[in-house]
Amino acid sequence: MDYHPFIPDTYSKAGQLLLKKVFGNNMANVMQNEIGRHLIWLSTGCGADIENDPVFVQAGLLTVARSCSDPFTEGGSLMAPYYDMYNHINGKRLNTFIQRIQERFKVTASKDIKAGEQIYNSYGSGTVSHLTHYGFVEQLPQRWMFNIPEIEGESQHMIGFDLDEDEAGNVFLEWMIDNRPNAEDILFLRTSELKRLEVLYDEILKDVESLPIEEESAIL
Repeated sequence: MDYHPFIPDTYSKAGQLLLKKVFGNNMANVMQNEIGRHLIWLSTGCGADIENDPVFVQAGLLTVARSCSDPFTEGGSLMAPYYDMYNHINGKRLNTFIQRIQERFKVTASKDIKAGEQIYNSYGSGTVSHLTHYGFVEQLPQRWMFNIPEIEGESQHMIGFDLDEDEAGNVFLEWMIDNRPNAEDILFLRTSELKRLEVLYDEILKDVESLPIEEESAIL
């Protein structure tokens, strides 16, 4: 039974392995968004029989992918069907802001919205967590974070950047103010992460051919 075709927890073993290779060892927020953690939670936290109770697992993963944080319970989440209809985006196309008033979500337009134009919500920032938690690769803008190991006596730290596009469709990079890199950090990204992905690219193109289309689209 196909529990949820988009969450990496339910990717094929080959798809999960390839996605982990793409993430690598220095991409930030991967450990807390580890592939498979939702199934572990269903098993240990909810008592689900992963192998023999596909309906329970399907319901659980559907809840994971479509729920939102519960403002009334610390660390909790809830299903809000109408609120759930809003798709995610950040940046200039985000056209609402959310208020949680008592037991209600209040969605207010932050700019003029034309008839037929999609109404967007923001699920937060972090392209890796959106993929591993909600099962989709977000549209631009995307936010990427990297752990920089100790270099020349400088302690380990994190840097981040947003990828966005201008009105002409040209993609540009903008460093995050609180996680701006120095020259050594940029050199590390070029010689380590960028080089790693360039070497991995041919392997990805070869291996994705045998994967289901949903996995192929997400990984590419």
